Amino acid sequence: MTHRTAAEEIGELNLTYLLLAQRLLREDCASAMYRFGFSREIAQAILNMPLSKIMQMAMSGLVLCRLRLEETAVFDALINDGNMAVMHQSHVAIVLAGQPVDDVGQPRKTPAKRRQAA
Repeated sequence: MTHRTAAEEIGELNLTYLLLAQRLLREDCASAMYRFGFSREIAQAILNMPLSKIMQMAMSGLVLCRLRLEETAVFDALINDGNMAVMHQSHVAIVLAGQPVDDVGQPRKTPAKRRQAA
């Protein structure tokens, strides 16, 4: 049994994530952008990235992907089982679609905070 370091596992996770993102972006860019929460600029950068740069980025030591479960409704919909699975998927899609790409994964702002930020 081999013991891998956390850095090696992070590198493997990142490489898998980036290669999957690049493949899905090539197949259906709009759908992949939605699924990954990428802006158009990030999507284009990943699409145009050669394998050597993907490897370099993957081995950076940073976890490049993130869970988008900060939204309680999304979390609840994903963990609940039963006959409502289709409804849960639809609800998750609606909640995520309502967030701007840059806000996905960020805590939701209340209307008061939005006004202050503007």
